Parts: sequence; structure tokens; C-alpha cells
Amino acid sequence: MISVIVPGRSFKQDQELIKIYSRLINIPDLELVFVLNEIDCPKNVKAIECKTNSRSKKLNEGVKISNGELIILHHPRSILDKGAISLLLKSKDHLKWGGFTHKFDSNHWLLSFTSWYSNEVRAKLRGIIYLDHCIIVRRELYEFVGGIPEVDIFEDTLICEKLNQICSPQIIPCYSITSSIRFQKNGIIKQALLNQILKIGYYFGVSDFIMNKVYEKELNLNSKY
Repeated sequence: MISVIVPGRSFKQDQELIKIYSRLINIPDLELVFVLNEIDCPKNVKAIECKTNSRSKKLNEGVKISNGELIILHHPRSILDKGAISLLLKSKDHLKWGGFTHKFDSNHWLLSFTSWYSNEVRAKLRGIIYLDHCIIVRRELYEFVGGIPEVDIFEDTLICEKLNQICSPQIIPCYSITSSIRFQKNGIIKQALLNQILKIGYYFGVSDFIMNKVYEKELNLNSKY
């Protein structure tokens, strides 16, 4: 069985969560787990209430109640391309951890470059896979590294750094199509610059609470301050 863990705030108020549900609910041998601030999702999925701003805390709680040997940490605004799970199933016996190929849902040269960099440089060369790739990891490996560090931002970078000490990731050649809503609302150039500033902050040890508060300012997509 594959367990898909989806963190979010409210199912009924988030169309992206509904899209994820519609795409994955009828796939055999797949367990769909929502971790929400309020449980308002359909009863044919496993769900747990977790009132926190921390996406990493939600993911860890979701993994605890899941049963799959293989875990997908699913970004709340990414949609897996049709056939992604089937392709994963074909390669799952040889996969320890990895993610799907990143792509944005909007066309712009800077977004295309960002996806290229995410796939070819950050993922394949550096072994860092952001959550919008929908991180895949075997349960035994997830538990061995202690799950996702419960910080407010860059939790995906931190777990990848741990997993990289064991083995390199595998990139599945099927898209995880991610919403470009941050770029649309903040402006593509402004959001791209903010992302780079936050990365610098991460490497200099700036508080994850402060960085996430800046990241979520006026958007409140993952967290509400």
C-alpha cells in the first residue's frame, strides 16, 4: 500500500485539496490521509485534526496514522499527473526515496527556469527535493531519520539533508504540477527574489518562525498568523 499524506487547513475552503481528493481517491492500494485544522473532508478518506501552523507537524501526525510501506508527502497545492501513481508502482521495489518531476501550472520563462533548476540542479545534483515535488519515502527510512523536523519552513530541505546521508533520491519522470498562486499574487519577480532571500536566511540560521511569517505575509496559504 502507498499512503499519501496531505496537510491543509480546511477541505471545504480549499479547492486544491478537493482536486487532490478527486485525482487520488479511486486508485487501488492507495491510502489517502488528510491532516487538517478542522475535519471537514469526505468520510471515505482517513483524516485527523491538527490545529497548528506547522506543515511538518501535520505531515508527521499523518504518517503516524497511515499504514503504507511507501509514503508520499503531498504538497497541498500540487496535483500529480495522471499515471504518476502507476509509474511509481512500477519502480517502487527499487526506490528508497525521491520525488516527482516539478512543473508549474502557469507559463512564464522564470517559472519554467525555476522548475528546470528544481529538477536538474537542486534535486538531481544536490539531492534536495522540495515538498512541491511530492516527496516519496519508504516508511522504514522515514522512521530511521526521525521523520520531518518540526519547523515552520524548510522542513523539506532538512529531511532531504538527512536522507542524502543514506542514499541519493530518485526522480520519477511524471509531473507534480504545482500552483503558481504565490507568484500570481505577489508578482513573479518579487516572489522569486523573496524565495532567494529566504534561502539565504535559512543558511544563516534565521528563525524559521520569522521566515515563515514573511513567506506567508498577506497570503496565509499554509499558515495563518
